[in-house]
Amino acid sequence: SLCMDKDMSFGEDMLFVLSYIDKCKKIAFVNDPLYYYEQDKNGLFNRYRSSFLYDIMKCYKNLKFRADNLSETDAYLPISVKYRYYIERHIKAGIKLEKHKFKFIYDVYKNEDVRDVFRNINKNRKTLLKKQSWVAYELRLPKLIANNFLFLATLYSLYQYDENNFLRKLKNLIC
Repeated sequence: SLCMDKDMSFGEDMLFVLSYIDKCKKIAFVNDPLYYYEQDKNGLFNRYRSSFLYDIMKCYKNLKFRADNLSETDAYLPISVKYRYYIERHIKAGIKLEKHKFKFIYDVYKNEDVRDVFRNINKNRKTLLKKQSWVAYELRLPKLIANNFLFLATLYSLYQYDENNFLRKLKNLIC
């Protein structure tokens, strides 16, 4: 029997639908929009929760597995790009609350699934630069993580995402 993962607060509906589709013998498509997401600035999606990284990585692994089995590398490159956004969102939200900001980001980048997201982006840099309107500096982080420079990637993220200027304040204290 199929049921939603009660331990997840993000992506559980997508994983359920994918599992359900696997059991179907026929699928029909309807052009009408029958499913709506309502996002509230105080809603679950916009609040920090430590389980978010676990949930998004579970979704990523499931989609990556499906893309790998279909041999659709192009299909899973955009998946990596989308999940990079979710990882960055998790870091941004965590930095606001986390006392040990540096360790928090470093632990995120030590996660093997997170590193896989960035490796896939780095592996396809040329394709991304052609397909996306990205500028080269936005691909620095995937390059650092793909090359296992987690310390530098952590500093880069802390500098990039910290609205409280933690690194700048630290520099002023030291210098």
